[in-house]
Amino acid sequence: MKKLFALLLACTLLTGTFACAASAESLVGGWQTPDSPEITPELQEIFHQAMDTLSGRAYIPVALVGTQLVAGMNYCFLAETAAVNHEDDPHFANIYVYRDLQGNVTITDIEELETHSTSEVAAFAEDAVALIEIPASDASFTEGKGVSFENKKEATAYDDAIGMIVNLAKDGEITFTIPEGADGTYDLYLTVSKIMAQFTSQPFSFRINGGELFSVPMDCQVYADSPAAYTKDGEEYNTGAFSDPGRFPILKNVTLKSGDTVTVLATYGAKAPNLKGMVFPAVGALTLAPAGSAVTTGYDFTLKELQEQDPTDPLSGLNIIWVGSSVTYGAQAGGHYSMVDAIADRHPGTVCEKYAISATTLVNSDESSYVARLKRIPKDRTPDLVVVQLSTNDATTGKPFGEIAEGKDPAAFDDTTIAGAIETIIAYVQDTFHCPVVFYSGTYCVKEHYAEMVDLLLKIQEKWGIGVIDMFNNEEMTAVYGTDLYNTYMYDEVHPYRIGYTEWWTPVIEQGLIDFLYADLA
Repeated sequence: MKKLFALLLACTLLTGTFACAASAESLVGGWQTPDSPEITPELQEIFHQAMDTLSGRAYIPVALVGTQLVAGMNYCFLAETAAVNHEDDPHFANIYVYRDLQGNVTITDIEELETHSTSEVAAFAEDAVALIEIPASDASFTEGKGVSFENKKEATAYDDAIGMIVNLAKDGEITFTIPEGADGTYDLYLTVSKIMAQFTSQPFSFRINGGELFSVPMDCQVYADSPAAYTKDGEEYNTGAFSDPGRFPILKNVTLKSGDTVTVLATYGAKAPNLKGMVFPAVGALTLAPAGSAVTTGYDFTLKELQEQDPTDPLSGLNIIWVGSSVTYGAQAGGHYSMVDAIADRHPGTVCEKYAISATTLVNSDESSYVARLKRIPKDRTPDLVVVQLSTNDATTGKPFGEIAEGKDPAAFDDTTIAGAIETIIAYVQDTFHCPVVFYSGTYCVKEHYAEMVDLLLKIQEKWGIGVIDMFNNEEMTAVYGTDLYNTYMYDEVHPYRIGYTEWWTPVIEQGLIDFLYADLA
């Protein structure tokens, strides 16, 4: 958030107006660009009250950059450090001030800008990003009834108070139209609210100009007082309010012109037993950023910069796509933190994309199946590896096993069977993404037909040469089954808690990936 503010402030310094910021209104979630940056007498008083609480360096307010309505009001001021003598170069800072409902004023943060002279400010401003935001109020949407954040069936509508389209119904559509004068090549971002329940990492599908559907992960968080908030593995992971906005990347390098359309489809929402139906985040603005721009994302609106690859770490710097259901998602883990997230965090420069929806199957029986969702992953992705979960859902719902095909022609695979779905996935990944495939099983469990599924997978491995991380038959892991330690790790026989992922499953999966990827070097 602060880096973007710094860019806007640089424009303010150079032009004496807020034109640069105005072109990117609502750049930061929840913050609003003022009609004028002028420091009015009222703002002067608020700033001076804040300065009274500060000892040491003194600041002079230059411009109001933004405000945020909370339980009271947050202000961001551009301020100049009071010079000791006239020869000093000016120094600038963002001063964040909170004024409560009783009028009490406090400084919440001071962000010193890296620029120290007017010439440096000018150079810094040249890098300012001119984002185009198409507000949800300008989008069209289909009629329908969805589940409101109050857990009631209500009509889909635009909520002016939060600037988002709420109560999305299953298969509802929201269409943004590219405005006049916006022709160009962009990276696309969508602003959404928080969500009522875990269980999906890809609530939406997308279509550009009526073209092929695609879906991408969005790490939607659950808000604190949601009726379906999961707290058994810690309450601290559900924070904020339903209307808290977050911005997420959709697609890169998209050439658009005036009149083109970007459609958001409510496809893969979340379900929970106590909810009135499938739920989706509310949808806010569509952001068009010049291709390759650095853009703040997430609910914290920060720049997500990758760490430098570690040449001594065999998993560092990889791009890994993960496809699965609740186990891949982390459905019973605090903050839905699974081995996907742990591996991304533990290996510098590694990117893990989580395509996971609870209660889905390998077998291609509907649009949420692994097969169907795999085919909606954007084809511009260039993964080094695709990792697929061997779902217990196929076993527990009695999906047919089918037969391993004679050859490798996809036309011979029956993807409505377990064997056919697995072979379809392998062939599609190899043909489309040109990278290796690894399947992983869960640990030992007493689930009818799952042992047979693992045996089938191992036979398919012999045919295709794929990687298999077989935790089901891992004797060391099975020895933990039924112990107190097992109960610490596992919510049930299928789903780990957060600690189960980080301390038990992740090390085994990491080693399995290394063994497979570097087998030729062993």
